[in-house]
Amino acid sequence: MLNRRNLTLLAIGIVLLSCCLRGPFTSVGSMASIVQESTGLSSSSTGMLTTIPLLAFAVVSPFVGTLCKKFGAGYVLLGSLLVLVLGTLIRHFGGNSCLYIGTAIVGVGIAVGNVLPPAIIKVYFPNKIGLMTSLYSTCISLGASIASAIAIPIAVSFGWKASLFVWLVLIVPTFLVCLPSKNIQLADESNGSSSHIYRHPLTWWITLYTGVQSLMFYCFAAWLASIIQAKGFDSAIAGLLVSAFMLLCIPTSFLTPILAAKMKSQSFLGAGIGLAYAFGVTFLLLADSVPMMMIAIVCASLASGGTFSFILSAFGMRTQNGQDASNLSGIAQCVGYILAATGPVLFGKLYDTTQSWTISMFILIGSALFLAVAGWVIGKDCIIE
Repeated sequence: MLNRRNLTLLAIGIVLLSCCLRGPFTSVGSMASIVQESTGLSSSSTGMLTTIPLLAFAVVSPFVGTLCKKFGAGYVLLGSLLVLVLGTLIRHFGGNSCLYIGTAIVGVGIAVGNVLPPAIIKVYFPNKIGLMTSLYSTCISLGASIASAIAIPIAVSFGWKASLFVWLVLIVPTFLVCLPSKNIQLADESNGSSSHIYRHPLTWWITLYTGVQSLMFYCFAAWLASIIQAKGFDSAIAGLLVSAFMLLCIPTSFLTPILAAKMKSQSFLGAGIGLAYAFGVTFLLLADSVPMMMIAIVCASLASGGTFSFILSAFGMRTQNGQDASNLSGIAQCVGYILAATGPVLFGKLYDTTQSWTISMFILIGSALFLAVAGWVIGKDCIIE
């Protein structure tokens, strides 16, 4: 086990890493019109810049556990940060083709950061799973919020590529902080088959929940500004509301795992978050004034943060050990992100075809209602064994 100093550095490393897991690609959504004007890409092609990392998540996630068995969790974590640096450099210094290639490489680096921390938290912080999961999920939301807030100002002053390149300022220090933890292992990496994970029905409820909540978040990340502007609001108001959406995910991202850890059953919590999400999206569909739009954004944002941290908590709370948590996280994010990856492109194509966001909004309302049902099932006091 790590000594107290290195354990503290590992905790700080997880926090810093989580800040890097959304901004490097969700910021593209805030700058969609600027990127399109500069590159000549269509709406659906611009949506691919959000979708490509999700596909990378889906491809890479199932192999993270295997890589950890072979090289150790610490080296895999450090390697993912180096890959993130490489992808950032490629898309900054190349043309449109390098933009897509670099984005894919960035997605590979982020995929490991999505899968590993819940397992590391379960092994190295067993008595603080709720708190550490709260910090992890909250800082992911914080990173996305910061990305939305700074993307356009940096793009206007220095160009849109600078908004993507600036993340190196955080990625490099994260690597240095994680360096002392290079030898960390998942405590039971050498254990046998994990086939029980794939046979259990709860795994697939968790997987579908992961996919649907991710689909909703990334559709909002890619198109929320455009949805608001299509209702007649100007770009300044749209930018503020998108920033508010990202920022308001933070309180529920922090509180949900702590509340979940204090409950024997989280069914009412899971169902309530899903219903609140459905209410917020419905209000967004109907909103025709700034006050209505603000109510919609507040409800949808708080619910979005809650669904994300709720499912992160499930990876640890519904498994017996670190390896099971890693395997569950891997399969849920693999299948889940394949589902999520369809969202931004589908919504872009629907808008290009209909010149309306109405059908997309009804899809989101149905998705939120599914989260309410799945949240009830996942919240039951049960261990995958």
